[in-house]
Amino acid sequence: MPRDATRLRKRVDAVANLLDPDSRAAHDRIRIVLTDLFERCERGSTFHALRALAAAGLDAQTLEAMIELKEIWALRSEWWYRRSRNEIVEMERGPTALSWRLARRVCLARWQYPPEAMIEDEWFDEWLAAPPRAPGYHDFVTFIGEKIDGRATDDLWAGLRALDSTPEQVYERDLSPPPPLRGGLPPDTVPRTLAELLA
Repeated sequence: MPRDATRLRKRVDAVANLLDPDSRAAHDRIRIVLTDLFERCERGSTFHALRALAAAGLDAQTLEAMIELKEIWALRSEWWYRRSRNEIVEMERGPTALSWRLARRVCLARWQYPPEAMIEDEWFDEWLAAPPRAPGYHDFVTFIGEKIDGRATDDLWAGLRALDSTPEQVYERDLSPPPPLRGGLPPDTVPRTLAELLA
């Protein structure tokens, strides 16, 4: 067996054996998915990231959603932006800016949506309108993480209301609760795996 084929098989085994699918068919399916992924992404960083996440409790369903979400991100060049000296500029590594760890967080927080709808187009508009010092202000991919955690929504809401208020009104409005979060569940209610949601 060629060395590259041996390495590929070892990588697939290393991740697939940690995922513990619930049936033989699911195990075979995830091996096919991983083989395809590692054939396309030969970088060791992809393998090491997925092996670490699998060892920490990643399940096969979430992994498949993560892979699809990363592929969608790689095609959405309109999302690969950051701020630099008050200008909006394209990120140098835009196609790979969504990390595997963040992809997992998004997939778990937004499990009820298909991968193509997990990141909403409106979020980019919110990021563009975010006030300075808001969580995730410097780049959109970080804003997504803050959105999932709920912090960006609260800060953006408070910042925009403050811009439209007198000092007295700001004090009064800061005492009122923010609107419900549209971006996901609070971190302490997010399940670790899709299997926990279906149990």
